[in-house]
Amino acid sequence: RSIILNASSGQPYARVVPDIIVERRGPDATARLAIDAKYKLYDERRLSSGDVYQSFLYAYAYGHTRGNSLPSALVVYPSSSGGTQAVRLRIRSAQTLAAADILALGVSIPGVLKEVATRTHGPVTTALTQAIRQGLGDGEWAAA
Repeated sequence: RSIILNASSGQPYARVVPDIIVERRGPDATARLAIDAKYKLYDERRLSSGDVYQSFLYAYAYGHTRGNSLPSALVVYPSSSGGTQAVRLRIRSAQTLAAADILALGVSIPGVLKEVATRTHGPVTTALTQAIRQGLGDGEWAAA
């Protein structure tokens, strides 16, 4: 369903949906992590402002807060270096209060294809699995 509504009518205003939503259901609540896949080579430059804004919206709308964890979103992009690289961003309010975490994870496309073809867990699937678990609140994100 739409997360952006017309405040006067309550009707959907715009449809904004992440590429993937991962859920973990627990006895107390459901944890969600929005994942957005990009085609841009962000290991060669910074994330665009638009992609940061979009990721923050996903974290805010779909993320969770469990304990002291912040709502989170994950951006996955192809890495031109052949390995996995990560940059962790923290979004804060003007009062310096932390509001959301975003992790951008560069993954090796040849590495992903090799792991899929051989049905093995290697460095790419390990990094992606770790990022998803951490984004769901199973620990702090650590930049690689």
